Amino acid sequence: MTEQDLPQETRQGNRLIYKWEQYNLTITVDRIINSHRGLSAEVTFDHLHKGLLHAADMTLMSSSSRETYIRALKARVPDLPFDWPMIVVAVAIMVKRAAGAGKIERINLMHHLATAQTKWCCYPYLVHNAINVIYGPPGVLKSYLATAIQIAILTGDQRILGIKPGCKHNALYLDWEDDQETHAERLRRLLTPYPNIELIDFPYTKCFLPLSKLTYELVDFVRAARIELLILDSTIYLADGNPNDDETVRVVKEGLDQLPGTKLLLAHDTKEKGKGIRGSLIWKAMARNVWQIKAHSEAGQSELHIGLYHDKGNKSRKLPSQGFKVLFDDEGDTTMFQPEQPGRIPELAGEMSSREHIQQILTQPMNVDAITEVTGISRATVYKTLERGEGSIFINFGGKWAKLASGQR
Repeated sequence: MTEQDLPQETRQGNRLIYKWEQYNLTITVDRIINSHRGLSAEVTFDHLHKGLLHAADMTLMSSSSRETYIRALKARVPDLPFDWPMIVVAVAIMVKRAAGAGKIERINLMHHLATAQTKWCCYPYLVHNAINVIYGPPGVLKSYLATAIQIAILTGDQRILGIKPGCKHNALYLDWEDDQETHAERLRRLLTPYPNIELIDFPYTKCFLPLSKLTYELVDFVRAARIELLILDSTIYLADGNPNDDETVRVVKEGLDQLPGTKLLLAHDTKEKGKGIRGSLIWKAMARNVWQIKAHSEAGQSELHIGLYHDKGNKSRKLPSQGFKVLFDDEGDTTMFQPEQPGRIPELAGEMSSREHIQQILTQPMNVDAITEVTGISRATVYKTLERGEGSIFINFGGKWAKLASGQR
């Protein structure tokens, strides 16, 4: 077969269309995805006079997958004397060439040094154009926090979180856990204290299928709507199978890689204390930035304290722990996030190192006994921590200790 015998190829978005006039065939190849399982797509054969011949998913470079498709074509139109194996193979090769599957691209990194810097969508929680994870047990306001982050990104307003977002762009909340009424209530309560924040659209989608079943439609939708941040809530429902299985999570990773922009995944923690994200280790491995979240509240109180602890950072050093005081005013129908240092909440400070804990409470010079009383850390540990950091983190003023300013270090 020569190049002249091949069908005419046209592209419509992510769809490839092949017109094979000598056979009166139109072959449409849609939902193309290149994964570790190979190049796969939804392939549809239409005949000018006989209409739809067959439509099914095919792994294009798999001989068994092609043979299954060919058998279906022959069964549908046994009277068409076509060389179906030749036609199907030709289409598979043309799609592979068009999709660039298996192509190895050599890049000279020296040409990218000027632009090679970490960009933050919302420092320190969202690395731009990367997979980010916030994980913790149920009831610690992961979804509430993610909603507040989305408002900040959509509006560019820092009042919601007390953090100035690094960018202002479109964002979409993909929800597998709750429903639109639940999220609408959270949104209302977060916006009520700030009536002059202009927010016309808060994109939200309720999802019922695993990510692998939605990837094709999402890619088209995200590009068309110019979505640059996706919030996915939560990881155990993204997987099409057991979230503890490495292969299952690899498929999720391939779906996420097809989606453009920044991703924030909300995840549950393991049932064992301090063991990380629930499920396969690949959940953490595929993320560039990971935060653990914990909460503390007292029964009958209108406030809840949350601490966030940096668990992984491929694009940065390990970052300081963060925290919020969350104020619930049911009478005023409001919820407000106020930044605070988790080191000042004993129930949250236990997740921090002694050094970081002492750094957070040293707002004024204090002696060892005062530091011990405030932190609950043993006197010996306090003294050892201060001594190790003297001159680089801490400074001693005649028995009282203070933090060195960043410019003094």
